[in-house]
Amino acid sequence: AWAAWALVHYRGPFKYAWVGLLHGAAILGHVLHALWAVPALYWLWKDCGESPGARFKALRQYGSVLAAVTLVPYAWVIVWVIAPGRRWGRIFFWLKGSAAITPDRHFAWHSVGWAGPWMWLKSTAPVIWGSFWPYGGTVVSPTIWVVTAISVGLFIFLIAQALRRAVIPAKAGTQYHSGLGPDLRRGDDVLVRFSLLWLGTYGLFLSTWEPGQLACPTADVLPLGILLAEGLARFKEPVRPLLIGLLLASVLTINLPTR
Repeated sequence: AWAAWALVHYRGPFKYAWVGLLHGAAILGHVLHALWAVPALYWLWKDCGESPGARFKALRQYGSVLAAVTLVPYAWVIVWVIAPGRRWGRIFFWLKGSAAITPDRHFAWHSVGWAGPWMWLKSTAPVIWGSFWPYGGTVVSPTIWVVTAISVGLFIFLIAQALRRAVIPAKAGTQYHSGLGPDLRRGDDVLVRFSLLWLGTYGLFLSTWEPGQLACPTADVLPLGILLAEGLARFKEPVRPLLIGLLLASVLTINLPTR
């Protein structure tokens, strides 16, 4: 989250060094977040305009700091914690991580085949709506299912509004922006495409790696939140706060009794 904030909002001379630092910290929290480099590089490319020099400088800042923040702690842990008193085979088991959780510790990709994308979608929904996975054997009432349908419908509606900013091109050469599509002079579709690339990169990986578990799909919340915000940005007062209130109230009404 902090790396995304720095990427989108920070404007200092060492912007991409900060992005690399915060991204590296996220990777140290969970190696899954190495995937965030894909949308980050897309934003870097767009943010630096058409200048090869600016792109190279930003890439150098980002890449060098990211590599240092990530690799130095790993090297320290291997040298001073993992390696002493252990054979190299045991060290290699540690490096393989959960991929080595097999009877004979061989590398195994935890895929479920073609059912993976559907399982990923099914595991993403419970992260937001507790009615899809109530805790403690809670029985979901018909009223909660009605509220869930309203909340999901509103969610899809706002995401669709955001997608229009990325797929409906503005008319070239117009002096004023009509508001019916992205103003390509301002590039207001870049944030939507950045979010879609973030969501797609993580989703593609998680569709093939343990798609049924709920820990990693929490990473989908941030890009989905950005898309929701972009969808809400299309509305003015008093519609926007009404939609925000309805979305929050519906999610709270669902999750309080189920979680």
